Amino acid sequence: MKIALTINGSGRYIEETGRLFAQYNKLYDDVEFDYYLATWEDKIDYNKLKWITGYERLKEEDSRYFDLNNYTETLGHQPQFMYSLYRVNHLRNQSNIKYDAILQTRSDIFITRDALDSLVDVLTKGLIKDNLMYNPSGVDSKGGYLWCNDYFMFGSPSVMDTYSMAWLNYFLDKSSHFYKNRQELILNHRWSAEFLHQKGIHILSNGSTHRTMLVREPCRFEPKSYHAGAGWHKKNPSTEQLTRLLKEKGEEYIMDIKYDVLVKYFLNTDKGSIENTIIPGHKYNVIDIPEYYATYAKDKDNK
Repeated sequence: MKIALTINGSGRYIEETGRLFAQYNKLYDDVEFDYYLATWEDKIDYNKLKWITGYERLKEEDSRYFDLNNYTETLGHQPQFMYSLYRVNHLRNQSNIKYDAILQTRSDIFITRDALDSLVDVLTKGLIKDNLMYNPSGVDSKGGYLWCNDYFMFGSPSVMDTYSMAWLNYFLDKSSHFYKNRQELILNHRWSAEFLHQKGIHILSNGSTHRTMLVREPCRFEPKSYHAGAGWHKKNPSTEQLTRLLKEKGEEYIMDIKYDVLVKYFLNTDKGSIENTIIPGHKYNVIDIPEYYATYAKDKDNK
């Protein structure tokens, strides 16, 4: 069986998390992974990342379809995410390889062995259907709208083709429900749930809600960090913790160790220096919360 793992959006920390992604092909006798990336250009040379099957580095100034900076000020980072999702799916389709399933995710993530096993289990049991999408937590309703976790999406090539068309529906097709209601539907976690629902695709949980972690800068675990006004839960790894663990134990150890042991390590070891408060790919300091984020978060909660 073949799974295409697609990564889109920011490419931050790919040199570290990529070592874990590459380990996937050593875990299962009957499952092979290929890796496709469409990420915004930075200083990392992807030619040196030998585990990557194919990639595209995206440049904001090369986009023919939209003013990224203008949309970002009013709609957050969703325009960039949707566009990169569209591009990485196109890149995967260009391979002309028939895949049994597609795992779409991001570069700053650690999908633990327990979570990955549950996805492979979905595939081997024949539960990949053209009207189903799997994510860590399924779908919920908040404030009268659907909501879903976006750490990863797992489904058939056909479902991913549909999902990748969100960009066209939200930004190019003026007759689309999503284009007409973009300001209301574009919010993070809302846009994907509403879009897939309207397209007749059901979102199911693969049972890994608490077994998938985002890699975060040490400063974002501080109480004054902008995220939710309370910082990130310390069970998630900081960049310094993950780098240290890779150096001390290696990727094979990290992918084989039980989730509970990893959580204990991330909870009880030093998160690292908080002197740097700038997130790669963001233009704001995460400690000195700008009025933009405060307003955006308030509007998001009200809706």
